[in-house]
Amino acid sequence: MSKIATATVAMAAAEAGHLDLDAPVREYVPDYPSRPVPMPPTVRQLLNHTAGVANPLPIRWVRPAGSPPPDPQEFLDRILARHARPKYPIGGPARYSNLGYLHLAEAITVATRHSLTEHVTDVLLRPMGMNCTGYTWPSTASVATGYLRAPASRPQP
Repeated sequence: MSKIATATVAMAAAEAGHLDLDAPVREYVPDYPSRPVPMPPTVRQLLNHTAGVANPLPIRWVRPAGSPPPDPQEFLDRILARHARPKYPIGGPARYSNLGYLHLAEAITVATRHSLTEHVTDVLLRPMGMNCTGYTWPSTASVATGYLRAPASRPQP
């Protein structure tokens, strides 16, 4: 669900003149990796999944509800360091990418000078009256129990 919110605030930032959708990603994220190409990927290509960014699975962002979240910048740096280069042709067919949206979040953060979570809260959630929706939950809130199907155990010889 966060991609819808990310795309919405990206468009709001573009409409406000903070984010240029047709600018190369590196204008906002100088460390954005790209191989030498005639045209570097743009912010718009991150939005529409045509920036050539891989979607490696699994990305380990699921964690127990009681554990503290990782430092966002350390998490991003670690994930992007492992998958630094575009995997597909830039501007080619759309290929879904969680990493592309992590890059997009970085571009929004730089363009607006607010973290993505702050920007989503201020520009999208609060104006819609969604005062109990966000990226954290009160410690008194009940949480759902997550389940993961474990692989079938192999019989021992």
